[in-house]
Amino acid sequence: MTQFHFILKKTKYLFTVVVAMAFIMWFGRGVLNPEETADGFRQGSLLNNPDTLFWFAILLLIFFIFTCFYMLVLMESKLTLDIEKCSVSVSYYLLPQKTIYFESLNNLAVFQEEENPAEFGLYCAKQSEFYKPIYDSRGLFWTLSQQQTEEFIQLVKKHQLDQRKFPWHD
Repeated sequence: MTQFHFILKKTKYLFTVVVAMAFIMWFGRGVLNPEETADGFRQGSLLNNPDTLFWFAILLLIFFIFTCFYMLVLMESKLTLDIEKCSVSVSYYLLPQKTIYFESLNNLAVFQEEENPAEFGLYCAKQSEFYKPIYDSRGLFWTLSQQQTEEFIQLVKKHQLDQRKFPWHD
């Protein structure tokens, strides 16, 4: 098989979005009713002033809203690794699919998650500029179906893709 279809377990990432939304609601309380919220802080502190609290809450609210939006836009949903074409196709939730081509399997490095060996990270770079990735999973670990996992592990061992030096292993 030359194509491997990875999916991303999104539980951790969606939990992060939910926590950020909870902060948005909590900071929103300071925007909607700054006098009541300011009473919750000790006397004489900077946040005890309703005007200061209002502007601080507005800034934090804007920051968390943009953070949630940024996370949702850039969250990857699935990845297809095509060995024959030497390409990685990444699908996003809110962006169009992006296909990245690399020169050969020598430009691909694979690493397994320590706690769950069925999860993989990928790193692709040009041979001449291995420290400048054209694709890096950046801590996202992708999963395969059980049948594809076994085939992928055999491919990784055959081409020693897990023995490559990564830029962050200095």
